[in-house]
Amino acid sequence: MRYRVSWINTSMIYTPISFKSFIERVSDVPLSSFKDVQHDKRFEIISIEGFGTQHLQKKNNKIDRLVFYKNNNPNLLKRTNKNVVTLIIKGRYSLGGIEGNVHIRLFEPAKPKKGKEVSVNHSSISCKFSFKNNDKVGALVKTDGQIKKCFDYVTDNLNKVLNKTPKSKHEISAMFVVEMSLISPNDGKLLAKDNALSHQKTQQLFKRIDEIVSSKGYSYDKVTNQKDGKKLGKKYFKPILENGTSNVSKTRPTFQISNRMNVQASGKFTIKELQKLLKMFVDAFNVASSDIILPTTLVPPPLHATTITHCRKNTPEMKPNGTCTGGRIPKVSNGNVCCYNELLYPGKAKKYVQEFSHLNIPLPKIYEKYKDSSWKVEKHKDEKTKKTEIRIVTKKGDNVIYKPWVCNKQTISDIRKYGKELLKLDMKGKKVDLCKRIEENLNPNPIMRKIPKKKATIPKVPIQNDPRLKKRGMKMRY
Repeated sequence: MRYRVSWINTSMIYTPISFKSFIERVSDVPLSSFKDVQHDKRFEIISIEGFGTQHLQKKNNKIDRLVFYKNNNPNLLKRTNKNVVTLIIKGRYSLGGIEGNVHIRLFEPAKPKKGKEVSVNHSSISCKFSFKNNDKVGALVKTDGQIKKCFDYVTDNLNKVLNKTPKSKHEISAMFVVEMSLISPNDGKLLAKDNALSHQKTQQLFKRIDEIVSSKGYSYDKVTNQKDGKKLGKKYFKPILENGTSNVSKTRPTFQISNRMNVQASGKFTIKELQKLLKMFVDAFNVASSDIILPTTLVPPPLHATTITHCRKNTPEMKPNGTCTGGRIPKVSNGNVCCYNELLYPGKAKKYVQEFSHLNIPLPKIYEKYKDSSWKVEKHKDEKTKKTEIRIVTKKGDNVIYKPWVCNKQTISDIRKYGKELLKLDMKGKKVDLCKRIEENLNPNPIMRKIPKKKATIPKVPIQNDPRLKKRGMKMRY
């Protein structure tokens, strides 16, 4: 039967870990020192993040409460004097054709309070293993033994990073398995979107399946399905516990079945248990659909690429020949080269050339003509106007070119970067406010230019001979 393990959450217990000493140790060494590369094994750390809180649900909180950050780019190192409460280590691994990412969260043990003793003498760690595999033979995670090998390999490398030994092994707390099918279990094919079962047929089929599997420990979860509405794309079947209630089981998964006969399983279980239960649902489907005319058009499940990168879907990784498709430009992102949909102009190109050379990454072809030049942003005071400004200095050979750094024409990330580096300012807020804050810091007492007063115009002829007065018939007074 076909199935694909998407991700697994685990938990472990380590001997007490001091975040302060750990940060001091990793701040001075490159993350590449923790890399392990063998014939069919690979492990590397992408980034280490430290937060001053445990509540990281919202992205805004993550940015504001980040007190330590380190990746493969030494220029992006961030270290403050605030205490770190939560550490997050992001890495990636490959083991015998199985590739994936790992997200490790560490919690420091509770500190004793005055007059109270704390019995906790360990550090708890939660890990999320994500598996990104294609349909090559042997590449998919199929057994509990393969999962255990991934756990052991990542743990061995994590011990070197933490310089600690675990007090317990990985305990699976949740697992998510996808790409299963009731109508074609061997190859995972599904009903086409435009040819799926109608709502009435789906309800009739699910009712029959429920009658069959209810005697084998599963039931149709009416509460969840009614709460989510009739137009919900998938229906839930949950295990029946010993007391007769349908709730979260500690050994068996919850199944989600769609009107395309796509099956997903989530919960705390083993692969061996999943195989047995999936066969039970397939047999129940065959009996329940014996007199129902099913569509004959089936479509294969989507394929998943084997390459594991830190680049996002909308910023794909650069090709091996140093080019990008679709008019994109290569750019360094957390030590990886991704393709961004941006316009390239000389100032930006020279800036990116420095990033490539600093990380010792081969320069892509598009930047070849900019490699002999240097580019930087600096703070400068003009002796003539007595005005302080930020300017761009470009050096190519013996020629040096100075250009003004116009704040409102820069990206907000560059504004925050140079505001912190050059002026040591707090760069939180909107772009308009940040530019105003930078200008006030550069010139707190702006020099006001004196406007000369207009002189009164005196007619060239005596007033008594002014022709304008004669036309109006006005009398002259002497």
